[in-house]
Amino acid sequence: MVANDPGIGSAPIMSNVPLMTGFNADEGTVFGVPKSPAAFEEYVKSRYGDFADRFLVLYPHSTNTEIDLSVKEISRDRYMANLLVWTRDRVGSSGQPVYPYLYDHPYPAAIGGTAFGAFHTASIPYLFGNLGMGPRTFTGKDATVSLQLQDHLIAFMKNGSPATGTSSWARLTADGSLVMGLGDTLGPRPAVSSPARLATFQAYLKAGGKLSLF
Repeated sequence: MVANDPGIGSAPIMSNVPLMTGFNADEGTVFGVPKSPAAFEEYVKSRYGDFADRFLVLYPHSTNTEIDLSVKEISRDRYMANLLVWTRDRVGSSGQPVYPYLYDHPYPAAIGGTAFGAFHTASIPYLFGNLGMGPRTFTGKDATVSLQLQDHLIAFMKNGSPATGTSSWARLTADGSLVMGLGDTLGPRPAVSSPARLATFQAYLKAGGKLSLF
């Protein structure tokens, strides 16, 4: 609690200003990854309960390659579905534009080390132009992504919209399902990897399920 805090259960305090918000494509996908079809099924059942069978149909898991991809996609789809629902509510309640995104450029692995993709905070060095640190190989693509992020953020700070002269960025509508792709995929992209998967997450949420990053 802080001074003048209205207390738990009171109406949330909200600044009615434009908002830019999003996730990285590989947030939290390296923790407790299932390594077999049975382990993947148990993971889904423990998380989604009565909805597990619906999700298992939508996320292939009969081989190690399918499992690796489905672990990433079901995790990403979960938090992006949550972001989509939250953003729609924010647009309706604040009357202000919200600009959600999904960032997918992987941070280079240390030479001889493990690659973790676009993990949590992977975009920060690009945002601040702080590349070339440590035993990693950076390329011209990394420099391009860095400028891309900086251009969008500066435009947002100046104008209340992250659209630039060379890259448009539409605000999310109350029933929209597209977010902005940043990094390797630049431009509008579905928040969730398929309409069927989005519909299932929405049904799960409507039935009382909880969506979160982890």
